[in-house]
Amino acid sequence: MKFRRRYYLDREAGTYVYLLDQVLELEKRAKVSPGLSELAVYMGVNGTSYRGAKNQLESLYRRPVISHETIRQRVLETGEIIKREDRRRQEEPAGERQVPVLFIE
Repeated sequence: MKFRRRYYLDREAGTYVYLLDQVLELEKRAKVSPGLSELAVYMGVNGTSYRGAKNQLESLYRRPVISHETIRQRVLETGEIIKREDRRRQEEPAGERQVPVLFIE
């Protein structure tokens, strides 16, 4: 879907913003919606290939919506986000209980 956006001046911050992007929670200069991106990543990871995912999305929407390279880039970005989150969880454990020695059988 294509839509037009208006560029507004935020007088308090002194910057220009796209109000529609804020309402739809789109990233700056994003050409793919978060929902389509999530679906493309899922299909790219669980499918046979990125081209296969692209072809499935084309048959679903009955028109070209995203390239196989964009799907690959989104999969790589998602992998980096997951790595960062795992590192953060290891550095900041969620539990409160601490024991001097832990035996795992």
